Amino acid sequence: MKHTKHFWRSGKRSSSDYGVRWQAQRDTALDKTHSVGAMKNTDKISWPHAPLHELSARGTYFVTAGTYLKEHYLSSAERLKVLHRGLLAVAEDFGWHLEAWAVFSNHYHFVGHSPDEGAQNLGDMLSVLHEKTSKWINRLDDSAGRKVWHNFWETRLTYEKSYLARLNYVHQNPVRHGLVPVANQYPWCSAGGLSEQRDQLK
Repeated sequence: MKHTKHFWRSGKRSSSDYGVRWQAQRDTALDKTHSVGAMKNTDKISWPHAPLHELSARGTYFVTAGTYLKEHYLSSAERLKVLHRGLLAVAEDFGWHLEAWAVFSNHYHFVGHSPDEGAQNLGDMLSVLHEKTSKWINRLDDSAGRKVWHNFWETRLTYEKSYLARLNYVHQNPVRHGLVPVANQYPWCSAGGLSEQRDQLK
């Protein structure tokens, strides 16, 4: 891979804290696509420990991934920059076309179109991103072997209304978290590029 082996490297090993005020609203707009339990009988419910990933179909997906125990491991501008660059790099390498994305100190979201052959490589793509960023962050913090990422959740978007709602949710997430007054002012989000495209069409 020509991108993923370099994206986590940085000329700086630390930078000023960008703040950790954002996080409480992540789950409010997620589709309840994956059941959290399966009814075994009228008295017993089985609760799985990880989300069920059904990724055989080609399509457009809304994806969220979070850090272990929601810790703010990316709470600096430099770390957010590395995660941002890394997400775009692995998406290109694995054939995903991202329509919207936003990265934060302990989670990220994106809306993306899978490769023509289907979405089966999503797990592998995110594993590369998480492995590279985990090792880089743990080197900075002198915490070798520490678990940084927890899991990811995906929802296949099959209706235009749902697709547009997720695009808006991702782009407006920095505003909802109180980080910026206008979405295109947040550096680690696709809203800025979308705003530039709109300006060019005027």
